[in-house]
Amino acid sequence: MLTRIFLLSALSVFLLGLCLRLYKLGEAPPGLYWDETAILIDMQTVVESGKDMHGNSFLQPIYPSYGDFKAPGLPILASFSGLLFGVSGWSLRFVSVFAWAISTISGLGILWLLAKHLSRTQRQILSLAFLVVTSFAPWSFFFSRIAFESMLSQAWILVSVLFLLLSMRPSSKKVLGVVFLFLSVLFGASAGYTYFAARYIWPGILVVFFLFTFVAKKNRSLFSLLKQSTIGMSMLGVYALLLLPLTHSEWYQASQNLRLSAKSVLSFEAKMTQASLSNHYKELADNSILSWLVFHREVFLLQAFAKNMADHVHPTYLFLTGDSNLRHGTGKHGLMLLSFLPFFIMGSYSLWKKDKALLLALSTWYLVAVVPASIAEETPHAMRTLAGMFPILSLVSFGVLAFVQIFNNHKQTWQRAVLLGWVLVVCFDIFSYFYYYFGSYQLASRKAWQAGFDQVVTLVETTRQPEEKVLIDFYDDRLFLWFLASGKYSPAELQALLANDHQVKTFDNLTFGDSTTLSVNELMEYEFIAKTSSDESQLITIERRLK
Repeated sequence: MLTRIFLLSALSVFLLGLCLRLYKLGEAPPGLYWDETAILIDMQTVVESGKDMHGNSFLQPIYPSYGDFKAPGLPILASFSGLLFGVSGWSLRFVSVFAWAISTISGLGILWLLAKHLSRTQRQILSLAFLVVTSFAPWSFFFSRIAFESMLSQAWILVSVLFLLLSMRPSSKKVLGVVFLFLSVLFGASAGYTYFAARYIWPGILVVFFLFTFVAKKNRSLFSLLKQSTIGMSMLGVYALLLLPLTHSEWYQASQNLRLSAKSVLSFEAKMTQASLSNHYKELADNSILSWLVFHREVFLLQAFAKNMADHVHPTYLFLTGDSNLRHGTGKHGLMLLSFLPFFIMGSYSLWKKDKALLLALSTWYLVAVVPASIAEETPHAMRTLAGMFPILSLVSFGVLAFVQIFNNHKQTWQRAVLLGWVLVVCFDIFSYFYYYFGSYQLASRKAWQAGFDQVVTLVETTRQPEEKVLIDFYDDRLFLWFLASGKYSPAELQALLANDHQVKTFDNLTFGDSTTLSVNELMEYEFIAKTSSDESQLITIERRLK
């Protein structure tokens, strides 16, 4: 393939993928989730004052936010986006579009370096296939339109892997190789500063690629193994040093406690269940010595963990249903489109035949990426496993390459007609996904995306006079974030309000609470009460005026 044709084709597909992500970026999904709204508040205060909503420097290892203690990567990059485009939901979500672009470019570089067994033309076709797949795959498309940390984190992981592979090229000079290794660690640490789970995923991926390069070598020796081990351990040491500001932050323990409090196979409740099951089966086995081994509580822990891992590798999840959470998918499609499944199988088979080491590396990468998500009780989870997206996209891309080769090898008209028929099926599948996403999904997911919460703010503010006291009795106690993000308050006002607390329930004559817990005399302090509406067509109603 001529280089000019390849570059023009690649640029065209990339721009198409970019346009799909920019189309209605601020409108679809239909609302900002509370996570995004909290970042929007920090974004506003950082852009205008250089400090977060609590008055802390924007260069801090953990953002306290409203008490969920966010990693700093996304808020900081979102603030730069706000400086360029103005503070809005669009500029906040643009960060994920940027992350997709970085992921795509880095992914192309990684595939080009990994596919050594292919000719130049084959690698060009593989690159074009990857561009098409990452542009249209639901997993890639969906998360590149919402401001969740894991999308940006996986982009930094891919950049890190790219620099790692560049450092391992035989043609790399020693000095340049060291620079690439340092950049690899730097971006690996950036991933950890963007999404907390990436702190554990990146070292695992690093080990995967050191093992891959060692296995792929024709002349393996103990010396080369020791050399690679030394480099790997040095990188992990530098990585640990770079993460010291994070692990020594005043908010680190609070952030760990918050995340460990989530339901998981390691939680106290889960351990009690595992111990109960262990004791039950031991009793059934008359507490024999063997039963103490076979029915040990750790066996049940591993069983629960294995079940969660299996959820993430199940074909139904990957290609048919996806994540049932409407903030993580449409609920009607898999992470990949169903029509991509034959390509996934073909890609896996072709690598099995031609490059088993690469197939093993990609498969292990995916498994490493889903380990943290499999510890949690809520599985499968598309957002927490985004670090494993690249291996799946790659295997589908290798399948597309195999499909093109099959097409070129079958010259008969009817054979090519059958193959082209499948291409039409894929095109229809892609069209139907985007038609559903920009249509019915926007209505189906309104509640999941807390659409209309900004309208609640508008309704309350236009109904009341500034001096009137309002009690807001709403089903979601984080509604106060939308009032803070409304743009009514200056950074100084927000920082003074939140200086001593992560959450506020009373400010500017607004009180957020449950009206049923208040006495009549307490209720008489308020001019009116805004309550959750029983009418599904509206979120809130001004129930009654008390004065």
